[in-house]
Amino acid sequence: LSGMLEKYPSKEIDKSMISRYPQPVNGFGIAAFNPKVFMDILHYLGYDTMADSYTSQMGFSTNDVVNAFSGDIAVIFSDFKMEDKAIPYLPGVQSKTPGGEFLVNIKIGDRAAFDRVMSGLVNKNILSKNGDQYQLGFFGGHGFVIETTNNNLLIASDDALIKAYEASTTNLALT
Repeated sequence: LSGMLEKYPSKEIDKSMISRYPQPVNGFGIAAFNPKVFMDILHYLGYDTMADSYTSQMGFSTNDVVNAFSGDIAVIFSDFKMEDKAIPYLPGVQSKTPGGEFLVNIKIGDRAAFDRVMSGLVNKNILSKNGDQYQLGFFGGHGFVIETTNNNLLIASDDALIKAYEASTTNLALT
């Protein structure tokens, strides 16, 4: 494993993925790595053939998945609060549950590979597509939005947050 990590050294994180978030941040995580390390890990574990077989049934390859993303990922949380919510299966009973807003930004690497992966997921009804937005296909009705831009796959608590993030000229100071 250490040889694999040496083969794919870490890279500098892109702080702008966090600093342009349009609201005060309660918490975040950010990573920057070479996604090709996953191919070596799959091979080492002996799952590469099985993974290739599974992804080929969906119309893309394991290499497409790895190449689709650059390895830059940011997860950001804001407006954290505890909310009273009704428990659907217990009428009249409420429970405190965490709430707030979130945004996940995953940078796209190879756009052609990304398009093959997303098309395969749409063709298998795992996702459905409407313009630049995706939804979970079979399950639908989820509480988040999935959108793509030219360079990013964005998953957020709502579309307004994505639009504000994309338009933001804010540059939060991160140390």
